[in-house]
Amino acid sequence: MTKYVRIDGRGNYKYRRRVPQELQPVLGKKEFVKSLGASEAEAMQNYSAYHAHVERLLSSSTPVSELSEKLEIAASLEAQFAEVQADSFSSGRSESERMARQEEVDRILQRYPMDPETG
Repeated sequence: MTKYVRIDGRGNYKYRRRVPQELQPVLGKKEFVKSLGASEAEAMQNYSAYHAHVERLLSSSTPVSELSEKLEIAASLEAQFAEVQADSFSSGRSESERMARQEEVDRILQRYPMDPETG
């Protein structure tokens, strides 16, 4: 039997998989359940596409804790832009603003180690 496939009480094949607890608030469900068919052949035919779909959802979802961290970072950056009266969606309205933005980028990048292979 393929992973996550079960036979219900009526002989139908179902895909059933729990959502990791940290992703439940993001995805809005505790498990994925889908009928794959009434026969093993039909279930195996439908399994691959649905399993790939579930895998993509799980791998592309960000836990709420990480999401809230990203939102906090974004809010902090917006506040920094507002403090210096800069447009966060512009590359800079003047040469001095562009230079100031580049200096800020360089300052931020200095906080992180550089990989000698990739730069």
